Amino acid sequence: MPLPYLIYVILFAPDLIPRAVVQTAVGELMNFVLLWMLRRGWVQIAATIQALAFWLFMTITAFTAFGVQDESYLFGYPLVVLIAGLLIGPRAAFVMVGLSLFAGLAMVYAELNGMIDNTTYRSSVLTWVISLALFPVIAIVQYLTSRVVTQALNRAKQSEEKYRLISRVSSDYAFESRINSDGVAETVWLAGAFEKMTGYSPEEYIAAGGWYGHIHPDDLEKDALDMDLLQKKQQVLGSEVRTFTKSGEIRWERIFAHPIWNEKENRLVGIVGAVQDITEKKEAEKKLQDTLNQQEAILNNIPDMAWLKDQESRYIAVNEQFLRVCGRNLEDILGKTDMDIWDEKYARMYRMDDIEVMQTGVRKTTEELQRNFSGFEYWVETTKTPIRDEQGRIIGTSGIARDISERKKIEQLDQQRRMMLEKVITLGKQVTEAGNLETVLNKIWNGIRYDLGFDRLGIFLFNPEANTMDSILGTDRQGNKQDTRGHSFLMNETSTFRLVLEKPDGLYYTSAYDEEHHIPPGHEMYGVKEYAAVGVWAGKKPVASIVVDQLLTQQKISAHQLEALRLFAGYAGLAIENARLHAALQKELGARQGFIIELENKNTELERFTYTVSHDLKSPLVTITGFLGYLEKAARSGKMENFERDMNRIRQAVEKMQTLLNDLLELSRIGRLVNEPVNIAFGDLVREAIALLDGPIKSARVAIDFTDEGHVIQGDHVRLLEVMQNLLENAVKFMGKQENPLIQIGSQKDEQGMVIFYVRDNGIGIEPKYQSRIFGLFNKLESSTEGSGIGLTLVKRIIEVHNGKIWLESKPGKGSTFYFTIPGY
Repeated sequence: MPLPYLIYVILFAPDLIPRAVVQTAVGELMNFVLLWMLRRGWVQIAATIQALAFWLFMTITAFTAFGVQDESYLFGYPLVVLIAGLLIGPRAAFVMVGLSLFAGLAMVYAELNGMIDNTTYRSSVLTWVISLALFPVIAIVQYLTSRVVTQALNRAKQSEEKYRLISRVSSDYAFESRINSDGVAETVWLAGAFEKMTGYSPEEYIAAGGWYGHIHPDDLEKDALDMDLLQKKQQVLGSEVRTFTKSGEIRWERIFAHPIWNEKENRLVGIVGAVQDITEKKEAEKKLQDTLNQQEAILNNIPDMAWLKDQESRYIAVNEQFLRVCGRNLEDILGKTDMDIWDEKYARMYRMDDIEVMQTGVRKTTEELQRNFSGFEYWVETTKTPIRDEQGRIIGTSGIARDISERKKIEQLDQQRRMMLEKVITLGKQVTEAGNLETVLNKIWNGIRYDLGFDRLGIFLFNPEANTMDSILGTDRQGNKQDTRGHSFLMNETSTFRLVLEKPDGLYYTSAYDEEHHIPPGHEMYGVKEYAAVGVWAGKKPVASIVVDQLLTQQKISAHQLEALRLFAGYAGLAIENARLHAALQKELGARQGFIIELENKNTELERFTYTVSHDLKSPLVTITGFLGYLEKAARSGKMENFERDMNRIRQAVEKMQTLLNDLLELSRIGRLVNEPVNIAFGDLVREAIALLDGPIKSARVAIDFTDEGHVIQGDHVRLLEVMQNLLENAVKFMGKQENPLIQIGSQKDEQGMVIFYVRDNGIGIEPKYQSRIFGLFNKLESSTEGSGIGLTLVKRIIEVHNGKIWLESKPGKGSTFYFTIPGY
């Protein structure tokens, strides 16, 4: 201001030019100094100096002119107060008020003392008094004004800060576009998180091509369709397109646009709207879709039914097997609940299981019935597991349902077989405990009819003299027992009786009996489909035959029924023969002591047989039952290695049972199935047995010492070869760690001149406490050795069938010697 002031003085007050020049020079110098301070950043100091300099300028001007009557006092000081308040603050304004009033008082004093010439008519004292009231008011007004301005600025600053913070965290921005006469949209305003979303400033964005310069080429057509909607005065809500950021990154954005319509021109003149960044949402959706696709692939590779549900038990994913079972399309399943898909009784049960799993957070496996879309019910093993999110919260359930119908059938068959075997054992004890033949036959009939579950049966006793089968007990067409004595059937070549009595375990079965035998209507056997016949043996001779059918129920005869019938026939044969022997012994007790011995032997055999069936045959069944539990656990947890291992254990138990049954049958044949006796050179028998065991003998490096003394024996060549083979095999097996293993085979004579044959080894020997058990059924002194423990039992039975005997002499660590005689020699 000093320079304009100088010009004013030159034009209108030339007498004040010297003073004006000095003032102008000082003012310009002051302006230069202030400008330098501002550039150095000393803003507060510069403002203070500026206010003081201005006040000093006004004071000098007033003192050198008309004092309080001068314009510098009347108008300059108020201006200084305002400047001080604005540049420095309210306190500075009040300080300037005080200085100005004090200077004014000094001017009044100077004027009263003639130091200042006052040519006006106004009273300087009155003017000063007025300024005394006016200057503070100006300061107060300035203070209040500054407060209002400051508050407004603070609010604006806070609003700007909030806007800045919101823009920082927001993923939206607003826009306005103007549509020119050519229909081209030009961006005129942008606000919000624009820079954050695009990386551009508004100016850079517009310069780089604006909206059309950054939209993805593949979305231009979609954007054009949105523009068509706006041209039709329609809003665009939620349109999703891709755009490029400044860095070249592709971002997904959702557009909301509203048309600005010129009613006079009836055209679109502008667009206002908002743009929302949905990139993360899109990526999450893609990730979710990828996850769902992956889950779908995994689910479809599971052969069992598999699914995923949310907390409301709505299906969110199912596999192809699930769709096949329920007979629906995927669109008919997703989003639906069990109540929409399954019968109500199943749906309620499924929902309760879901709730339990989600409430407890524990996996649940159940065996339950399920019905497919055609109404067929079958057993499934269902495993449901809670689904948790990243925070561990349960958000739904997953499930797998495996068809276990076959397993259930196996379990049921196994249970039926076990129960049937237990029935056979119980019935066997009952029939063998009966005293007379009539009681035995009635118990046999009752057991087969009611316990083994056959509709009808007939019991026929074998008459070897007449070569006929004599009917004893039968069943009428109503299932009642009837006495059928007086009917006999010849054992011709085509007879079923002859077929089943050709061997001890002979069995005949057919499912079309009446058709195969051309049974005419009205015949007792007309309509019989399921039919079976079994031979009943006692020792080495046939004693009876039992036939059964299912005429009344037409049910199929199961495999376990046939097996039970065959095993029970063994009991029946022993019981019938025992009853006959018992009756004969009652008549000729004194004269027929031999029958008593035979009866005792048969009873002993029966006890061994009963013990074997009840103990050794049950052991594999117990193993099977136990490992079925492990098998279930492995299937539930998906551990296929454990599953295969447990299946092998079950298979081994079944094989063991089969071996035991075969050995029992083999044992039962001895004495019943005998080849014609022939003369056998003992030396040839020994050499034949050695040849059969050539591999094990050489493998064990066992030396054989045998001198053929030319003995000739008489008997069943096959069975006696089994004796020699078993004794040699036993000697090789129990050599232990003998460095020079040796087996000696020879003979000697007792005091009566009877030849006693022996097989001697230098193996581990047998302790005295075990020697009495060595010939027992299934007795093994070492469980780790191969075989069922029936070998020496067979040897003893064969020797006894040939009316000989066998015994053992052994010392631990010194070897064993088996002696035997063949009286038929």
